[in-house]
Amino acid sequence: MTFWAEATYWAKPSLRSSMGYCIFCDYENAIRKEHMVYEDADSIAFLSKKALANGHVLVVPKRHVESITELYDIKAFLLLIERIADAVSHIMDANVINIQITHGEVIKKSQPHSYVHIIPVHQRELGYFEAMPNLAIEEMDTIAEKIRKELV
Repeated sequence: MTFWAEATYWAKPSLRSSMGYCIFCDYENAIRKEHMVYEDADSIAFLSKKALANGHVLVVPKRHVESITELYDIKAFLLLIERIADAVSHIMDANVINIQITHGEVIKKSQPHSYVHIIPVHQRELGYFEAMPNLAIEEMDTIAEKIRKELV
């Protein structure tokens, strides 16, 4: 049984939407504590398990929404994204930060919960941009700790 299938099978009924299990609603059990970089009453942020670059962070509203336009305070959410992007850029020494909002029809094929990617990008010697290779879990723990400290 795959992780997603097992998580769906064991999920509390409140964590299942009409689209199935939502890993973001079950973040306390699904996200490695050491990979969390931020949490408040409305949002969480953590290193992505399927990172496109080292320091790739997902920012997720705690309330289940399929579009960020459904958020009560979208301005506060966007300010949080900016704050975390600044911390990631500083810690990862990135030249550029790519921010991607995932919502709507696209997410119904993966997770029925809107979220934001913050992806650090580094410019290489030839002038083009490329993602960094994935890190081991321990290295991810270290990056997450540095980002948490930067956000304090």
